[in-house]
Amino acid sequence: MNTYSAILAKHFEKLGFDDDYFKIYESKTEDRLQNLDSMCGFLSDIRAERQQITIYTDFDVDGIMSSVIAYAGLSELGFCVNLFKPDPSAGYGFRTNDVDAILAEFPGTNIILTGDVGIACNDTIDYAKSKGLTVLVTDHHDNEVPCSADMAINPNQIGETYSHNDICGAFVMYIILARYAELYCIPAKQVDIYRLRVFAGIATISDVMPLIYENRELVRSSVSIMRYFYGYELHGDTIAPPVYSANYSRAFVGLKKLLDYFHMLKKIKKADDIDEQFYGYYLVPFLNSCKRMHGDMHGIYDIFFSEYVVPLEGFENMACVENGLKYVESLNDMRKEITTSVFEKLLAEKEAGETDNAIYMRREVYIADVGAGICGLLATKFINMTGMPTLVVVPNADGSYSGSGRNPAWMDLSGKMAENDVQIICRGHINSAFGVIIPDKATLDKYALFFDTVVREEAKQAATAHIIADTSIILSNMSFVEKDFNIDADLIREFLKEKESFHPYGHAFPEPVFKLIVDRNSLEGYMFGSSNQHYKFIMQNGMEIILFYQALDIEKIMYDNMDIDYAWVFEGRYKYDDYDTEYDTICFYADNASVTQRGNDNNEGKSKVVEGNSSACDNSVCGADNTFSFAHGNRIVC
Repeated sequence: MNTYSAILAKHFEKLGFDDDYFKIYESKTEDRLQNLDSMCGFLSDIRAERQQITIYTDFDVDGIMSSVIAYAGLSELGFCVNLFKPDPSAGYGFRTNDVDAILAEFPGTNIILTGDVGIACNDTIDYAKSKGLTVLVTDHHDNEVPCSADMAINPNQIGETYSHNDICGAFVMYIILARYAELYCIPAKQVDIYRLRVFAGIATISDVMPLIYENRELVRSSVSIMRYFYGYELHGDTIAPPVYSANYSRAFVGLKKLLDYFHMLKKIKKADDIDEQFYGYYLVPFLNSCKRMHGDMHGIYDIFFSEYVVPLEGFENMACVENGLKYVESLNDMRKEITTSVFEKLLAEKEAGETDNAIYMRREVYIADVGAGICGLLATKFINMTGMPTLVVVPNADGSYSGSGRNPAWMDLSGKMAENDVQIICRGHINSAFGVIIPDKATLDKYALFFDTVVREEAKQAATAHIIADTSIILSNMSFVEKDFNIDADLIREFLKEKESFHPYGHAFPEPVFKLIVDRNSLEGYMFGSSNQHYKFIMQNGMEIILFYQALDIEKIMYDNMDIDYAWVFEGRYKYDDYDTEYDTICFYADNASVTQRGNDNNEGKSKVVEGNSSACDNSVCGADNTFSFAHGNRIVC
């Protein structure tokens, strides 16, 4: 791949992205999902017969976006359609009582259309069919037996041959509606459906889909549409004069009001601030808070489909976009507070090592008294610190444990547990994020032994074999450091300029991460922020190093090493100062900092870590749903 930025070329080289890779990484599949045209034909008959469709989806962001696409899109295409709002406290799935609830709320329902759920729910599908309903399933999860729905569209179902199957549920829903519009609608209506890609792009980031093939163009176009609506002026409470269906118009009004909300919080200051990082750090965690906190999904759907934007006079608590935003904001704030509090408590308990649970914590199993929706956030925070397989579980009344797990790429956790007869049930993407059920304490103890004897050995072998490669770009202003480049402002500006052309970054196409090794004597630093909670270093060339919520850690490192000749080591990313409209001040945003003992030209390569801090980005900075990670931790604690 020809790049004029030496830094970017080095990044791609370290990732192993050669010319052959760049020939295919944005390629699109030439095939279609099985049954796609048949599904569209089925929908055409449903529309002609004026049958009622009720949408049922999962309650995570992929499910929410699936429902927004389906409800707005089918409404715009002229269907009779209802939206059922699931209950997060009932747990994931499609159950017989959901069918009963659908019929109770929408007794005229003829068809249930699922989104991001249903492929493995044959008992419920059969129950719905026994009630005289037609069931159409759209999903992207695996199934072990054929789905009994009247029709199913799923890139990962049994017998499917779709080439690029790592797509999210919302993208599947979008593909169906886009194909329907192509087959049965005029070009103007096809354009209307195309705009719904914005929601599928959000879900792609939320579900941590690999940003290659169709997903790259999807997220890129999603960001472009989002930027357009950021600067769009509403026509009263609609996106335009009344040429669109009410539900279609309301979906984009809600999107616009969401962007206004994040602008008010100063998370967006200009259209260019909207990108996949904004999705992952702010938008997705906000939308996911209903799931995490077992909230009322009406709050989410009030944002996208309420008839009113603001409450009427005298009805301050009525359903409207503004109140939906306030409700979800309150859940999001609770989520951040609880996650931070519990994480700090567990970390202190682990370091003290005085409780029975500390035994398991040393094996990266954390037993927490939290809601199930918080377990995954905690697991992400711990794996970012240690790099080891991590489980966060809640004890249940029957003696079992349930929660979430996170697994590094170097560990075949499922395979190794099967080999060693560790009977823990894992659901989801076992190679990354997954749900977990531990049947009893005996199994928990067996896993602890498994961790000591198998996981630690696998970690050592992975490190020895360099499976856990450090792909960071190493920059330094010190002669004795083995580095990729000197710290040079022009080199970095060149990188920042060309880097933009390779968006989006994310899973399978990571953003360049840097390791900055800097002479302590070349830095001036100070605390800043309302409580002096942040720290800023300024280099002699004017570049800045920013560490959010790490001021106390930095002060402690300096105090502990005041008698040692050391250099700073920062890990993070380069970007221009958010407040510098002239794009002149280069900032390095550090995720963590440590120090290394200084060497010299005679002992090159013999520096050692003296003290360090691996504090991750704070919840209140990035939202911390951790659905989107740019700085890939490669540390192993054995």
